[in-house]
Amino acid sequence: MWVALCNDPKDFIGKSFKNQVVAVPSSGEMIITFEDIPKGNYAVRLFQDVNNSGKLETGMFGIPKEPYGFSNNPTLMSQPKFKDGEFQIFGNQTIIIRLK
Repeated sequence: MWVALCNDPKDFIGKSFKNQVVAVPSSGEMIITFEDIPKGNYAVRLFQDVNNSGKLETGMFGIPKEPYGFSNNPTLMSQPKFKDGEFQIFGNQTIIIRLK
C-alpha cells in the first residue's frame, strides 16, 4: 500500500509531505501512523500496488485499475483535488479511508 500525506494543494497528485509504503495484512484492515506532523491542513491519498509496479495503474480515461482511496472518502467523477480530501491536523487523530 502506497500512502501519501499531502499539505500542498498544488502537489496533491505529485509530491507529498510524507510517504509510506506498507504491506497489506490478510485481515484487510491496517493502521498507518505518521508522527511529528505540524498542525495544518492535509489530505491523504493511497493505493494498493497489486502488481508491484510502484505506481497506480489506470485504464481508459485514467480510471484506476487498482484499489485506491482518499481522506474524507469523496465520491469522485474526475481526478481528485486537494480540497476533496482536506482535513485539519491539530493533534493526535484518526481518519478512516475506504478503498474503492
